[in-house]
Amino acid sequence: MKKLPILLLLVSISAPSLIAQSVTSLLQGASQSTGPAAPASTDPLGRDTPSGTVLGFLQVAQAGNYRAAADYLQMSAVRRQSQGPDLASKLKVLMDRAFTGNMRRLSTRPEGSPDSGDLYTQTIGSFASGEADIPVTLVRVPDPSAGKVWLFSSDTLSRVPELYDNLQAHQIETKLPQGLVSKGFLGMPAWQWLALLIAVPVAAALGCAVVRILAVPRRLWLEYTHTPNLQSYSRLSPTHARYCVAIAHSSLTA
Repeated sequence: MKKLPILLLLVSISAPSLIAQSVTSLLQGASQSTGPAAPASTDPLGRDTPSGTVLGFLQVAQAGNYRAAADYLQMSAVRRQSQGPDLASKLKVLMDRAFTGNMRRLSTRPEGSPDSGDLYTQTIGSFASGEADIPVTLVRVPDPSAGKVWLFSSDTLSRVPELYDNLQAHQIETKLPQGLVSKGFLGMPAWQWLALLIAVPVAAALGCAVVRILAVPRRLWLEYTHTPNLQSYSRLSPTHARYCVAIAHSSLTA
């Protein structure tokens, strides 16, 4: 019985501290549960932020799915269907070999970064192209099913084919002797003139071969119907020669 008063005294002394600890833990739990959370992405492709657009494009393009990668480009639905995959593949090459910028500084916020632009345009880096660098920009546009999304801008995409061709030519020049690259005529380096001189007879030969192959069914039909052959393709007229060059040129530049 003598221990009971002592026990009651200890409980009365420790009770306030226990209550304070429990209240503190509850407040901490409430603050953690009601704290600001990262906004969930409403776009299944993750294009809500500049970072999501760039990294999403690179991931899909790296997998070789350029048709899906075209969904990260600002273009009409019709053009995306016909030209999107080819443009996406060229953009991927430029991002790998000509892009200068810090991927880690890409904004992960839907409104972008004030250091890179405004609410509707973000400059994420540039493409190295000779003396002048070409800025790489994203634009924020409305999407019927995903709200506002960030896409590679049409201004950037309009420069992609030319930059891609220049990059391919530069890669060829790095493997050629310096004399063929540095010395030129009429603004063209020597290796391009040499390639042109080789391409002309090759194109003519290919065109002649196509014309002669196409003449085989006609000759067989004439023999089958016992019709005299009034036009011989053993010697080509100037008109047929022009056809040969035109056909070969179309096949080489397609």
